[in-house]
Amino acid sequence: KYTHALNIVTASGKQLHIEPMKIESRKLDVFLRDNPEFQDILELIISHRDIILPRRRKVKKNSTGYDLWTFIDRYDEGFVDFAKIFVGSESTLCVFESAEVILEELPPELFTCLLFYKRYRDIGEVIPSLLKLKPYSLEAADSNAMDLIGREKYSLPSDAAVMLLMQFAKGDSDKIEISLK
Repeated sequence: KYTHALNIVTASGKQLHIEPMKIESRKLDVFLRDNPEFQDILELIISHRDIILPRRRKVKKNSTGYDLWTFIDRYDEGFVDFAKIFVGSESTLCVFESAEVILEELPPELFTCLLFYKRYRDIGEVIPSLLKLKPYSLEAADSNAMDLIGREKYSLPSDAAVMLLMQFAKGDSDKIEISLK
């Protein structure tokens, strides 16, 4: 959503400018002709849209993995937008040289909730309930990340294996009520 265009270097060393291209445009035809691996990616995603779309995460900010959902949304709007896939790849698909981004205003105020768990697998049971609260963001940090942050410095529990950090718009504070084990 927030990345409009990218300048990348592929694993084969090819430098590419990635930006939205209209479906059935000459620009897209030339790009796919010159980069046939992208035709394969496009066909794979679109042919599996019925599997991908129901697994969409319902949060305002999603920074986990390849953004196949937004790729499909943009396709339905008439564009092929490979930048949506590259951004979530965290350089597993290419090296980023530069990016053109779109900025959005933050809500006036956010409040943050931290939840700590002794076992990483326990968060799998609570996350569906948390997503129903429509957090502005939901991030997880494992014990290694908490050690790097500094457990003592920030009073993080020494026995926590994982920390969930959630942010909500301040105006939503009276709507958030949930019982967590």
